[in-house]
This record gives sequence, structure tokens and C-alpha cells, in this order.
Amino acid sequence: MSVDASSFLPRGKSSDPKLPKFIFVVMCQADLDASNSITLTGQEQKPVIRLKPRNMNLSGAKMRQFILAAMKALTGSAGLEFVGFEDLKVDSKPNDAVDKKFLEKIDIGFLPLGGVAHELGTLPMVSKLDPVDDYCLDSNLRVRPEICKGVYVCDLSCLPHSPAANPTLTLAALAIRLSRHLNKRLRVVVKGDTYVHAVNQSGSKVKVFLSHHKPDEQSGSAEKALILESGQDHYWERPKGVPQGLFIYRLDMASTEEKFLDRPVVLVAHPGKVTSIMSDISSD
Repeated sequence: MSVDASSFLPRGKSSDPKLPKFIFVVMCQADLDASNSITLTGQEQKPVIRLKPRNMNLSGAKMRQFILAAMKALTGSAGLEFVGFEDLKVDSKPNDAVDKKFLEKIDIGFLPLGGVAHELGTLPMVSKLDPVDDYCLDSNLRVRPEICKGVYVCDLSCLPHSPAANPTLTLAALAIRLSRHLNKRLRVVVKGDTYVHAVNQSGSKVKVFLSHHKPDEQSGSAEKALILESGQDHYWERPKGVPQGLFIYRLDMASTEEKFLDRPVVLVAHPGKVTSIMSDISSD
């Protein structure tokens, strides 16, 4: 239910156009129908649409009863009054003569194809629950190679049908998931358990220095500090199982010259693992 919230949903006629209109939308889940399709034919690749009549499991009478029950609930809880339904009683029975009169006044319309902004199912993704062969995208949103190679699709067409809520957040999550599949978040491959790896994911250049601790509290000579550009990585050879201190010097944003801060941020770096230098680390 919505109050003048969607410009693309159907609006009923009102005695006063300035009155807010309640919109009752009944959404019925339906599985994809393999006989409904869009294909390209001939040399000109003209689209051919095959669309069967809708199969409604919910009758118009049931929908009217549901809408009338919702109107009663709003009348009783919020004190609303619907134009043309002023005599509606909250405690009336469904078979009352007054209710029957109101049921006949409820006009139900069906949205045509293209009536909403997020129609889905044109490029369905394979289902892990029912892995049939009539899908277009695999689980990584890649188009089946027999259709076309090296193409990924990330929009709402991969979902079989839309939920009641707008699926924008789901689409954003799919986009992040696909980006991490195409470009792995942690692309650094560890050389071995005697190497400390660091990757600069802070978005700006940093100066780094790695300590050289040895077993039994001994210390070795460390390499000079080096500069890592954004996205750059580096590795140092260090004793296995001995944690090291990774000193990170950020750029001094208050300086007009390229100058690094004197106070570093220190992270614990372990041989055999990758230490990520992120933008949110702090020296405080």
C-alpha cells in the first residue's frame, strides 16, 4: 500500500484530484515460463516476442476481499475515511450486504508489460536449488559461452522475479560481488612463509619501513624505507614465524610539497601473510 508514492502505478478516479490516493498493489509470485521468450530471427535479427496469457492463481474476488480488509484496518487504526466508502464498518462481516456493495465498487486493473521499473527474468541466473539448463547467466553473472563469450551482465534481469521491496540493494551487492570476481580484492600471491607482503590500498602513496626481528630477541639489519604508490605491493624476506613491525608514513596533506609525516602508523606484519595498508588506519 502507498499514498501517492509511485507515478507509474495505476491511479483510480477521485471526486477531488487534490485528495491523496491510496494504491493497493497485489503482487503474485510466478515462476519463469520457458514458453515466454524473445528471440532474434533472420539476417536482420528482428526480435520476436512469444508471450502467453497470464496465469492468475489469485481470483479477482479474493483480491477485492483483501483490499477491503486492508481498508477496514486503516479505517479502524488510523481513522481514515475513503471517498465513496464512508459507510464502511470496521467490524462488518464479509457476507454483509454493505460489504458486498463495497466489494463491487473496488476496481482492479492489471499492469501491462513495462508497467513497473524493475521487471526481471529476461537473463535468469542459474539456480543452485534447481539447476536446470534453461538459464542465461552462471553463478558469476557470466553469459553462457554458447550464447556469447567473455560477457558479464550485472542488472536485475538475472533475478527470476522482483520481491515486494525494491531490489536496488541486492543489485548493489551483486555489483560488488562481480567486481571482486573480475578483479580479486587481494591479488597478491604469497611467496612463502618466510616473506612479509604488504599492499597499499589506501588510495595515496605511502612510505614504509619493515623491521628485521630475529628469533631469540635478536635484530638484523633492515632495508631502507621505500615508497609504495597506490595499489603497489612489496615483499621482504624475514625469519619464519617472527612478527615484524611495518612502519607506515602518510603524506602530509598540510604541506604544499610532497612530504611525509614524521609520526608513523605501526602495523604488525606476519611472514607468510599479506598486510593491507588501508585508508582508515590511524596513528592515534
